[in-house]
Amino acid sequence: MISNILESGFYTLKNEKWLNDQRTAGKVLAGAMRQMEMMLAPGISTKRINDIGEEYIRSQEGCIPTFKGYLGFPEAVCCSINKNIVHGIPKETDIIKDGDIIKLDCGVTYNGAIADMARTFAVGDIPIKYKLLIECCKKALFNSIDYLNKNTNARLGDIGYIIKKTADSIGASVITELTGHGISENLPHAYPIINNIGEKDKGLRLYQGMTFAIEPMLNYGSNKIKLENDNWTISLMDIGVHEEDTIFIHSDRVEVITN
Repeated sequence: MISNILESGFYTLKNEKWLNDQRTAGKVLAGAMRQMEMMLAPGISTKRINDIGEEYIRSQEGCIPTFKGYLGFPEAVCCSINKNIVHGIPKETDIIKDGDIIKLDCGVTYNGAIADMARTFAVGDIPIKYKLLIECCKKALFNSIDYLNKNTNARLGDIGYIIKKTADSIGASVITELTGHGISENLPHAYPIINNIGEKDKGLRLYQGMTFAIEPMLNYGSNKIKLENDNWTISLMDIGVHEEDTIFIHSDRVEVITN
């Protein structure tokens, strides 16, 4: 199976140099996320949040924001508020308000190695059901990584199985039309696709040297998505939440790159 993966060109197992560079990217990205989180408050624009993240990333020698210009995306950070779930374009006119739920999604590239990360933040007080939704999404990400840590023969389907099981615990819906993804050199979205609903013990076997992003997205009610008129922002019928970490597979454990 592994030889077929390599021969097909679908996936290249990463070496120690990649891992060390990816660790640098992940450390910088986590730092940028902390800087942005500290500035989240009513009255600040999403463009200012974006600029804080981009400035921090570029201040670290050799690091660049992965998504700036990627497929034409105009900024460094996806800032998606409330019913907007992903790919929101930061704007001076989009002002954060008390009670908003904002998703920040960002990547860092260092020597071609990429780390990708997303977090959901509540600004001020929000209804308890959305607090539970945010907590559940974080738990879905944690539980899926924890499962991989404890099962050295895990398969890709196990990730979606754990995410769905966690979402079911509070009656949340899983966004299935958006997925996690592999990561390759200077390419943030690559094979394999990491579906957010899966079958236990099904799918591609995980091997040492694989690296990919797991990113559960949850809401209540309909999980159908809509592309907005800017051709980037994706929205839902109700408020959505999003968590993402980049991981690296070792022979005996999983390393979270973005922390």
